[in-house]
Amino acid sequence: MNQPSYILYPYGVLLFAVYFVVSHIMSKEAQIRAAINQKLIEMGERERLKELLRAKLVECGWKDQLKAHCKGKLIQVSVRV
Repeated sequence: MNQPSYILYPYGVLLFAVYFVVSHIMSKEAQIRAAINQKLIEMGERERLKELLRAKLVECGWKDQLKAHCKGKLIQVSVRV
C-alpha cells in the first residue's frame, strides 16, 4: 500500500532534523575528546594514565581472566566444528 508523498514528507523532514542534531552532538563530542586528549599529551599525563591503568588491570587479574575467557571460547568453537 503506497501512501502519497505529501503524507510521508513531514516524516522525512523530521528524520533529517534528528540526523542533523545527532551528527552535530557526535561532532561536538569528538571535538571535546580530541581537545582532552591533546591536553593530556601536552601535559605528559596520557602515558602516565595508560601505565597506571595497565598496572591496575594486571594487579586485579583482568589480563589473566580475559586470557582464560578467550581460551574457553576457542575451545567451545573448536568443539562445535
